[in-house]
Amino acid sequence: SRLTLGSHIFAGTSLSTLMIECKELIICKHCFSNCLSLQDINFKQIIKIVMASKAFKKCKNLEKIAIKKASEIQIGNECFYNLDKLKSLRLSSDSITFGDNFIKGCSSLTSLKIKSINNIIVQSNMFDDCKMLKDIKFDTLSRLKLCDGCLKQLKNIENIEIISNHFDTYGSFCFQNCSTLKKLILNLKK
Repeated sequence: SRLTLGSHIFAGTSLSTLMIECKELIICKHCFSNCLSLQDINFKQIIKIVMASKAFKKCKNLEKIAIKKASEIQIGNECFYNLDKLKSLRLSSDSITFGDNFIKGCSSLTSLKIKSINNIIVQSNMFDDCKMLKDIKFDTLSRLKLCDGCLKQLKNIENIEIISNHFDTYGSFCFQNCSTLKKLILNLKK
């Protein structure tokens, strides 16, 4: 079953929790914009999820996002941009595509876990203004690419765990000025 949620369809509503189970989910641009009461998003066992750019713009009280056991996740540009109360983001999928600045400005984000069978590419600006991020875990059966300087803005990072099955690429200045980094686990299986 395919569910398409159109542009602005829930914009400005009083939703506090969003739980969806279906085979394919498409969330159009600004679908949940200004849902000021939205605190928790939980998508389970959806084969394909497409979230357009700015789908959750100005959901100022959103604290937790969990997307589990998807085959494919596509996250548009600025999808979770500037969600200053977001604390936890967990994504688990066979394939994940990140749009530009998709979590930029999530200043309360403390925990990020991304698990994917396919490649994970961390863009240079992905963590800009994620000032409170303390724990990151990347787990892939394929390759992890950390682009130049992608983690250097993380002034409170304490733990980074990387699990990968292939040769990884870490760009220049990746961990530069991560002065609070206490634990780095690199588990390269092949």
